[in-house]
Amino acid sequence: MGKLTEETRAQAAKEMRDAKYWLYETPELYVTGKNAIRLYQEAGKLQIALPDYVKTTFSYGQRREEVKPGRLAALDLEALREDPETLQWLIGILQGLQ
Repeated sequence: MGKLTEETRAQAAKEMRDAKYWLYETPELYVTGKNAIRLYQEAGKLQIALPDYVKTTFSYGQRREEVKPGRLAALDLEALREDPETLQWLIGILQGLQ
């Protein structure tokens, strides 16, 4: 097995960031009454979620509150771009909302 080059290290770091893109990128956020929509432009992901909620935990007598996203689905925008039929189907659904 060969040594890791600087390029290999950079690629590995990018793959780790991509795997947890929400930790490394601040999204554009749009909130409706029933959904939270987050666009991670750099990662090429679109998340559609139920509204955020506050999760309360207790540990060693300490109360901790953390804002969490509701259940969500994420669209890989690059994969969608590579599948024109599915993209047109989704566009049709969204246009039907107008």
